[in-house]
Amino acid sequence: MRLYPFERITEGFFIAKLRKTGPSKTPPPGKQKQPRRLPFLKYKTSPVKKYLQHLADDFDLPFEIFRDYTYLIHREIAFMDSSMTDFPIFGNPIQIGVPLARMLDYGAKLNTGGCHIIGQHARKKVIALEDLKTVEQFVNRQPLDIPVDGKGQYIVTYHQLVLGYGLADKGRLKSQFPKGEWPFQLEGEWSSAPEDDPPEL
Repeated sequence: MRLYPFERITEGFFIAKLRKTGPSKTPPPGKQKQPRRLPFLKYKTSPVKKYLQHLADDFDLPFEIFRDYTYLIHREIAFMDSSMTDFPIFGNPIQIGVPLARMLDYGAKLNTGGCHIIGQHARKKVIALEDLKTVEQFVNRQPLDIPVDGKGQYIVTYHQLVLGYGLADKGRLKSQFPKGEWPFQLEGEWSSAPEDDPPEL
């Protein structure tokens, strides 16, 4: 599960993880509910296959990386462990799975979380930032003087760490890092760290 404060518009919160240690009592016959049947899809099942194939072609991803997950299509393509198909679903969950990409008429577009998940497997349309100052500009959505030859999405990394994505705009990379309510600044050890030994992000 990934929780971003700029998406949820939250301040302080906590997550409680519960572990079931024994059997549950069977509800009375009149109160038993049947679990919902959700339209889970395997990676080679239509319509999710065409969107995953578009991503694989666009970024030169090995298509088999999608194999071990199951997918749901609603407003976005969400992915989750394949064991989720055996989990009984009751009520109306706010969200199931991790959003991977948004569906478009011509294919699919990775979101920032999707870049984090599969970006390490991309073999093309990857731009590696070379210094921390440019990283600061990227995460603050400032103009970048980075030329791009093609069009569409580009996965952005720093020392093999996937940061997110940018879009080609008039021959230059335009940051699409999620908007935040505060600026990101490099201070102290961040700003003075040597480039051959960068701090962990």
